[in-house]
Amino acid sequence: MGTQTKTFARPTHLYGFLRAAARLRFYFPSIRVLETHHVQRPAILVVNAPESLPTTMLLTAAFDEPLLWVLNPARTPTLRSRFAAHLLGALTRSDPAEDAQALEQISDGLRTGKLVGLYSDVAARPDARAVSPSVKLLIALGERWTDPGELVALPVDVFSPPKPFAQWETLIAVGEPIYPAEHLHRAEGNPQVAAESLHAALHAAFAQNAFSLFPSSIERLEAELEGLLRADLRVAWAGRPNWRQSPDDFELSHRVREWIGRANTFEPARLVALAEAAARYRRAHRRWAERSFAAQTAGPWIESPLGRSVAWVEALAGLPLALYGLLNHWIALLALGARDRLRHRETAKARIEWSIRGGVVLAVYAAEILVCNRFLGRAAAGYYALTLPVSGLYLWRYVRLWQSRTRRLFFKLTIPFAARRLQQMRQKVALELDRQITASVEKESAAWEDSVHSWLRFS
Repeated sequence: MGTQTKTFARPTHLYGFLRAAARLRFYFPSIRVLETHHVQRPAILVVNAPESLPTTMLLTAAFDEPLLWVLNPARTPTLRSRFAAHLLGALTRSDPAEDAQALEQISDGLRTGKLVGLYSDVAARPDARAVSPSVKLLIALGERWTDPGELVALPVDVFSPPKPFAQWETLIAVGEPIYPAEHLHRAEGNPQVAAESLHAALHAAFAQNAFSLFPSSIERLEAELEGLLRADLRVAWAGRPNWRQSPDDFELSHRVREWIGRANTFEPARLVALAEAAARYRRAHRRWAERSFAAQTAGPWIESPLGRSVAWVEALAGLPLALYGLLNHWIALLALGARDRLRHRETAKARIEWSIRGGVVLAVYAAEILVCNRFLGRAAAGYYALTLPVSGLYLWRYVRLWQSRTRRLFFKLTIPFAARRLQQMRQKVALELDRQITASVEKESAAWEDSVHSWLRFS
């Protein structure tokens, strides 16, 4: 199996159509492939991501070379996924290294210039003695190449943004080439020893995920998750008088910290989803705290039903007059704003400045009265002239009223709803954390009321 192929294989029309459809789906906003200079032929893309139809189509759209996919039939359970695999011409074998026909088809694809794509299960098998099917396939293919420097395995890391952030750019990083035949040569032809060596090399390559979060970001995420879970525990225990334990006595469990470390190595996109959910909660909590503080420091009137009723009556009854005043003065406000932007603040004195502002307002008043006199007559213009200063003064009062009272009334009214919204956001993050961890260990998902105690431990 001699010379290295230098040309691309021509994809079939059906494959080209599917790739074009995938590019229309995934190229908005964009896909970026990093370190493309590592891609050579014959090459096998070893993908460090959970096997799924969207990821398969994503990588099919990202590479110009046609891809021959080797998929696990257990990972294509739905009719849609099986149909898409058939259209792509993928090989669905549970253990292709033991299938001579599959090995021959893969070798033929490599010789004709195709890239072979397969999903790695190395991340789930840290023990090199438990050789994974993907590693056995690489060793079996390496035995078919006489030149150790010809056939390469390329570790591929994928950062596919989670659903709420689908507008982000999708990134694909191609790692340094790994040569399966070299591991066979070092093992003196022993497939088991070579497989263990190749397994360790792939595991080390995937441990250096190009999209891993920095240690400072991991620490901040752990602190936010810990504080969020404590806050919900504090609410749950609020009705327990004389409770000996305090939520502050709990800290994030080792199980969660270990999962965060594994996810940061092999699936950092999951941590990004959690970090963004925690950041949204933090912003919502900050707004709630600011509004609560504004309502609590408003004064005795806000605790009095009579004071609140008077403030609400004026806020609602005075709104039409305030809108009328705004309609009368929006031209004057625009003129004053434009002049403030054009003037030199260093040379203006306060008395002269206020005189000029008054002159601008009077000039606008005169122009509006003339327009009213032109279209509605002198009597209407006289009445309109009387309403101008009155509506202007009330607009000024209404703005002050909004700043000092109405805004705080609104905050006091909405604080209970915001508190319930915060509780829902906390529970949503806790449920997502539970779902991610239970999915990673392939166990049955637990209810949040039970899992929150397993994610925190007594310190």
